[in-house]
Amino acid sequence: MRDRESIEHEIEERREELVSGVGELKEAVADKANVKKRARRVVARGKERAVELTGRAQGLARERPALAFAVIAGVAALIAVGVVVRRRRSRLRAGRA
Repeated sequence: MRDRESIEHEIEERREELVSGVGELKEAVADKANVKKRARRVVARGKERAVELTGRAQGLARERPALAFAVIAGVAALIAVGVVVRRRRSRLRAGRA
């Protein structure tokens, strides 16, 4: 059987663990609730990814300029088609109103 002193010691250790755990939980909840901080992290990750992709695109453009031109032309064509479609839809809707 354990003596009183060892039981009290164990109780005190468990109490300290609980207090420590509650502190960690508070920090985690506060971190989740801090929307600005989370948004900044997301933006920072996005910027890092954009820099990475820009570097890759620049490398591709240097290595294969014809392919880079074709990709840019394709994107421009898609944007142009999107603009034309939106304008036609808005004109059709305006005519019905």
